[in-house]
Amino acid sequence: MSWIKRNLFMVVGGVISLALLGAAGFFLYTKYEANRAIGEELDANIANLKSLANRDPHPGTAEVDNISAAKAEAARVNEFLGEVKQFFPVQFTDPLDSRQFRAMLDTRISRLQSGAEESGVKLPEDYWFTFAAQKSAVKFDDKALTTLATQLLEINELCRVLYDAKVVALDSVRRAPVASEDSGFEDYLSEQKGSTNQWGVLMPYEVTFRGFSTEVARVFEGLIRNTNACFVVKNVGINRADAAPVNPMMGMGMMGGDGKGDGSPYSRYGGMMSPQGGGRGMPPDMASRYGLAPTMPQRSASTPNLRGAMLDEKLLKVTMTLESVRLKRDETALASER
Repeated sequence: MSWIKRNLFMVVGGVISLALLGAAGFFLYTKYEANRAIGEELDANIANLKSLANRDPHPGTAEVDNISAAKAEAARVNEFLGEVKQFFPVQFTDPLDSRQFRAMLDTRISRLQSGAEESGVKLPEDYWFTFAAQKSAVKFDDKALTTLATQLLEINELCRVLYDAKVVALDSVRRAPVASEDSGFEDYLSEQKGSTNQWGVLMPYEVTFRGFSTEVARVFEGLIRNTNACFVVKNVGINRADAAPVNPMMGMGMMGGDGKGDGSPYSRYGGMMSPQGGGRGMPPDMASRYGLAPTMPQRSASTPNLRGAMLDEKLLKVTMTLESVRLKRDETALASER
């Protein structure tokens, strides 16, 4: 202690020096970390600069090459869009007035009704394919005429697919309401509307029909192969449906029927499939398909058991929701056409 008292100033100076040395070390450490972070950022910027400098074309000295590359890429995209567009129909934009739409509606509905009769497809009585509200009108909303005409054309294509597939019956078609007179549940999808973007227009539909599995498969195939409309199936509901009642007088004419039928699934084949005729006058495989094959003879012990190998097919009721896709017509091309 006596030494400290004699050298008090020296001891105090040493303590102060050690404190200053610690502060200097801490300051040096913090600056070193900051310098290291700046160095890493500088290295990243240098690497990014080298990457930009080595790109082809060079971003600074080859401006013409950049423009050429951008034009080539745009041409490639347009070529791709051109290839895709051939699979989608163009939006109907022909100008219409009420008189022209009236004539168009009557013609299309008449063809659809006669087409159903020719194809053996049963329709509801006096069915107007969702256009019952326009059945007796002579004046229509001018703003909705183009969309109504588009829906008419798309329903026409949808029904043609069903007719070509030979479905047993078309129960209903429903569409999105677009005109002021479109209201109700029977013909319209009240909670659904069409949508559009910069490329095209999507319009929802719902169709309910009856048929067997073969007809259902042909419907899907027809939707895929159709070139006049593009339909995207969103949902399919399939249930068993009871067959329509059969006229007891069927089976009295040629080939087991009078050839006229009664609107039932059996009448499609001219009465050949009447239960009374047991399917006589028609191929055995067709009669078996509709459950009208003649009584099979008793099999002997040597006859193989085919039970379980035969398919007892039932009439199906199919409810299908789908959307049509149409591309917007190019305004430049539309102006040139006009």
